[in-house]
Amino acid sequence: MMKKLFHVFSSIFFVIIFSSCALRNEDEPSDKSIRISVPKDASVFSIMGLEKVSDESKTDHKYSIEYSSSYSEVMANLASKKMDVAFLPVNLASVLYNKTKGDIKIYAINTLNNIYLITNNKTYNLSKINTVYILKNELHLKPIVQLILGEIGIENFDFKILDDKYDLNNDLDNTEDETGTAFVISQPYCEKFLDKYKFKNIRITNFGEMWEKIDDRMPIPTSCIAVRKDFIEHSEKDFKKFIEGYMKNQNYANENLHEASSFAKYTLNIDKEILTKTIPKCNLVNITGSSMKEIVDNFLKKINKLSPELIGGKLPDKNFYVTS
Repeated sequence: MMKKLFHVFSSIFFVIIFSSCALRNEDEPSDKSIRISVPKDASVFSIMGLEKVSDESKTDHKYSIEYSSSYSEVMANLASKKMDVAFLPVNLASVLYNKTKGDIKIYAINTLNNIYLITNNKTYNLSKINTVYILKNELHLKPIVQLILGEIGIENFDFKILDDKYDLNNDLDNTEDETGTAFVISQPYCEKFLDKYKFKNIRITNFGEMWEKIDDRMPIPTSCIAVRKDFIEHSEKDFKKFIEGYMKNQNYANENLHEASSFAKYTLNIDKEILTKTIPKCNLVNITGSSMKEIVDNFLKKINKLSPELIGGKLPDKNFYVTS
C-alpha cells in the first residue's frame, strides 16, 4: 500500500514540476546570473558598466563578473564551466577550443590593433633588434611579434620576460646609440608604461599598422568574446541579452572617455587621466559573423604556420565560430 502511494505522489510531483516549467514564459530571464570572466586588459572597458546596472537592479538580467590578472585563470574558468562567457586573446581561445574538444565558441572580436613596439629613437632600422622584452602576462603576444618581425627579415632575436624591477631607461632611453632592445606591450598598459618612465628618446610603432601593410589590410584581432557551447544552446535568450548590454556598454566607453575611465581605474589600477588617453587606442570594436570569421581565420592560419601548438595543435573548424 505504501509503495503504491509513493508512486502516486511521485507522479503528482513530476506533473506539477513539468507543468510549472511549461507555464514559464520563455521571454522571462533565468534566475541564474550570467557569469563572465574578464582579464584586466582592454576588455574591461567592454564590460565594466554591466556590473553596475546589475547591482542597481536596472536590468532584469544579473551579471556576475570576475576580473583576473591571469589569462590562464580566465581559460580555466571557462573550461571548468565556472563561467559562461569570457574575454580572451584570439589565439588562446583557439587553444581552449581544441583543449575542450569544441566546447567553446567565439562570438565577436572586441579589440583590434592595440599592440605597440617601443624602441630607442636611434633604432630607425628595426633589423638591429636583438632583444624583445615582454610582460609575463602577455606571452600570448610572442607569435604576433615573431610573425611581424619575421616578415621584415628579423628572426635572430631573444625574448626576455620583463621584471617589474628592471629599469628600461637603460636600454630604451639611451641617446648615444642603437641599443638593439625593444619592448612589446598592449593597451591600456602601454600608456601606463609611458607615463611611468617619462621617456624622451623613444619611438613607438603600432604593430597593427605594420601587420596591415604585410597582410593586405587585415587587422590583428587581439581579443574576442568566447562562450560555452552549452550556454548558447540552453540559454540563448540570456546570451542575447548579455550581448545587447555589452554593446551598449562598449559604445558608452568609446563615447564617454572620462566617465568610462572613472569606472575602470580601480579594476585596472591605472590613473583616470591615463585611461582617458588610452581608450581610443584600445580600439574597442564589435565584429561578428562572417567578417569576424574571415579576420580570425586568417590570423590563426598565419600562427599555425609558425607553430600549430600556439593555437592548440590545429586550426579550429567552422564550429569554432558563432556566425548566425
